[in-house]
Amino acid sequence: MDLKFCISLTFFIPFSLFAQQLNIGIPIIENFPKEIYDGGTQTWDINTDNHGRILFANNQGLLSFDGKYWNINPLPNKTIVRSIEVVDDKIYVGGQNELGYFKANQNGILEYHSLKQLLAKAHQDFTDVWDIEFHDGSLFFRTNFKLFQYKNQTFKIHPSNSNFRYLGKSKNTLFVQDDQLGLLSFNGEKITEAPYSAYFKDKIVTAATQLDDAILVCTLKNGLFKITGNKVSIWDSPDFNLLKKERIYHAKQLQNGNLAIATSLNGVYLINKEGRITENISNKQGLQNNNVLFLYEDAYQNLWAGLDNGIDYIKLSSPYRLIYPDGNLQGTGYATVIHKEKLYLGTSNGLFVLDWKPQYFLGEQDDFRLIPGTQGQVWNLNIVDNQLILGHHEGSFIVDDERVNKISNIEGAWLHKKLDESLTIKGHYNGLSIDSEQNQFNFKAIEGDFQESSRFLEVDGNQVWVSHPYKGVYKIQLDTSLQNISEIRLYDTLQGLPSELFNHVFKIENEILVTGEKGIYSYDNQKDSFVINTTFSKQLGSNNQIKRLIPDKKGNIWFVKNDDVGVINVDRKGLDRTLEIETFPFFHKKLVGGFENIYPYDERNIILGSEKGFIHFTHNQQQSVEDSFHLLISEVNLIHPKERLIYKEHAQNLSETFTFETNEDAIRFNFAATHYPNLKNIKYQYKLDGIGEEWSSWTDKTEKEYNNLKHGKYTFHLRAKNQNGLIVERTGFEFEIQAPWYLSYIAYTIYIILSFVFLASIIFIPQKRFSEEKAQLKKVQAQKEQAFQAEIEETEKALIQVKNEKLQAELALKNRTLTSSAMHLVQKSGLINKLRKDLEEISKDSEIASTKKRIKKIIRQLSHDEHLDDEWENFVLHFEQVHSGFTQRINREYPNLTPKEQKLCIYLRMNFSTKEIAQMMNISVRGVEISRYRLRKKLNLDTEINLSKFMMNY
Repeated sequence: MDLKFCISLTFFIPFSLFAQQLNIGIPIIENFPKEIYDGGTQTWDINTDNHGRILFANNQGLLSFDGKYWNINPLPNKTIVRSIEVVDDKIYVGGQNELGYFKANQNGILEYHSLKQLLAKAHQDFTDVWDIEFHDGSLFFRTNFKLFQYKNQTFKIHPSNSNFRYLGKSKNTLFVQDDQLGLLSFNGEKITEAPYSAYFKDKIVTAATQLDDAILVCTLKNGLFKITGNKVSIWDSPDFNLLKKERIYHAKQLQNGNLAIATSLNGVYLINKEGRITENISNKQGLQNNNVLFLYEDAYQNLWAGLDNGIDYIKLSSPYRLIYPDGNLQGTGYATVIHKEKLYLGTSNGLFVLDWKPQYFLGEQDDFRLIPGTQGQVWNLNIVDNQLILGHHEGSFIVDDERVNKISNIEGAWLHKKLDESLTIKGHYNGLSIDSEQNQFNFKAIEGDFQESSRFLEVDGNQVWVSHPYKGVYKIQLDTSLQNISEIRLYDTLQGLPSELFNHVFKIENEILVTGEKGIYSYDNQKDSFVINTTFSKQLGSNNQIKRLIPDKKGNIWFVKNDDVGVINVDRKGLDRTLEIETFPFFHKKLVGGFENIYPYDERNIILGSEKGFIHFTHNQQQSVEDSFHLLISEVNLIHPKERLIYKEHAQNLSETFTFETNEDAIRFNFAATHYPNLKNIKYQYKLDGIGEEWSSWTDKTEKEYNNLKHGKYTFHLRAKNQNGLIVERTGFEFEIQAPWYLSYIAYTIYIILSFVFLASIIFIPQKRFSEEKAQLKKVQAQKEQAFQAEIEETEKALIQVKNEKLQAELALKNRTLTSSAMHLVQKSGLINKLRKDLEEISKDSEIASTKKRIKKIIRQLSHDEHLDDEWENFVLHFEQVHSGFTQRINREYPNLTPKEQKLCIYLRMNFSTKEIAQMMNISVRGVEISRYRLRKKLNLDTEINLSKFMMNY
């Protein structure tokens, strides 16, 4: 696999990187696995665009990040993007057999423009474009065997003698490495050799960067070298041999002059100008993996690391660093002290120690060491008479260097304080104990009825103040011997405290203060009660829960308010003093709730206990790089009637007003700020001119929707605020929703024309009114006559309707009679058929000939019953009354029908079933079906036509 390197221009802005003297702890690292950015695994190059977005050459395309949203822009051939270079408003990229640039269209959406067609056909087939450099007005694209020089829409080809290994820029010199010729430089219009070129023939160069007046050349396996003039020398560094083993993939000179080196085996190394490794950042410190392909320093002097799998953001310039004294256990941090050139950190897993040095170098820094005998819960560390006392769950210990000596078996030692010059008091789970042997630390319980947990304790003469988490505050009066309790008094809401809950007692500048749910209160000795402290309450608010007040060596007061950390900076000028409050949003909800520990050793070293280890804070390390705080409208989408993207903020200038249809009345804005060091602490405000002029409240949400917008012109305004209070505002996004057709200019023109017509008609109306009234009288007379005639006609219609209703009733009665008659025939026919069958059975069973003869005669009489014929004639008479003309139409249109077939037609008209017809016609069901078939043929009906329905509708 080929190696690559790209030196990006650095920004020399006054900034104090590594302002602290110590580099204990590890920098905060933000991990971005590929599941977050939804791209490929490997990242080969990193850059930034003109809007502050970070750009990544990724396996799946050009990846961009604006602080909130990730976007991937693939190449047309969907291949890996290996290199990036930003020139003006174009983002040049190199991939596999592809080179070109992305540029925003008028809506800010990136579009790709290939430059490959400008190459002669003989050069259009090439390998990966590993590096891109802009030098002296030309762009250089490095492939394995060719170097493409692009200028003024034209390419010039520089072939390799064997294989191009590296392309990079340093001290305004463009370097390119050839396997056979070594490290070459581009001079004017061609690649030339230098006296030092052959030195690098057998070395793979991965970086060339400036080091004071020299050029530092990094190689993959051979370490680092200096080019001074035309001479090459090994960089005389104590850590040269260590770096030589690590396979250097990339190097970057930082804005403070130090060097960052990316390796494939052990992450990132930071090296000072003297060549000493000050820090190694690997997966042990939080990198996703140790194979680092590329490093990029942003305007905030933090490092973006492109990894073999993922992307990491290493916050080198952050004033915050993480300390895990117990390694991977990452126990909770409870206590901190620097004593006799050693740093002691108390955790839930024991007490750990580290030498306190001005500066650490790799190989010289030992890991934190657990002090034997301190395993378990550490509560506090107090220095009493220059002796370090450890408050532990299992009792009290004297700490001597890296050894401990137990001085009290009283469990749950919260803290130790000087009671007077010779005595020490101890607060523990079950009350108070005192050193009875004057600094021999032989603690015994103070005599008196007090057994409350004493985690917060302050001494004021022979009075001891103890706060209780849910009862209030105790004032414990000791006798003159300081060995016994003479009086206990509980202060609660009756003595001025706002609540019995969460009260903590502190002594600040010899004044007893109590913090609680609602501000800070001072003890008034004359009133023997607590009153609101106006000085501190003005700074911190009277309705906030104050949890801690901790003075530092300069008299500033560190505090914990609700879940935030801050400091009241005290500026003393003679007898006057001014107070200025400063908060640090980074610590929001990071400290241990109820056990907040802040140790302000000096401005460069404030150590705070957190739920996982400790946080090292350099207070005076303030960032002055604010011009890179860009505010972006990442996307604008119409969301009704269907969602579609209309804008992405890649364009340099947006002067047009977007116009939408009437029904496109819902829009969504996505926005972000490129303040990468503190993305989680960015707040936003927005407003939409056209529906209101007020800014919204500050929020951390990065999306805003507007629905059901009326037609008109709108302007969306946006601003953001970082954790330092800096506010940036973005130029408004203007858009217009068109009016509906009935409110358009054409519609208004029609309305005007119609208005003139109406006015004209009003003028002519009086002139016509008289003639119209005269004509109207005639019309009224005619109408009255017509009305009278209509009334007569209506009466006649009513009479006709009554007659029709009567006829309908008679017809219904006849129809019921006809149906009854038909059913009677059916029943009678059925009875006769049954008698005939029974007689036939009897005839069969009879052996007397005369009897059989008489039975057969009866059967013949039943078959020719004249009464049946009479009843059929009556039935037909009734049928004609109901279905007038049916039999006549049948006879007329189908004269060849037999009487039997005419009878079948009548039965079908009555909608009788086949079984009922068989009974009435005195034939079998099979006979009825045959008759129906013959009738269909005589009527000449298709098989698709239902015979019964035909007769019913005939």
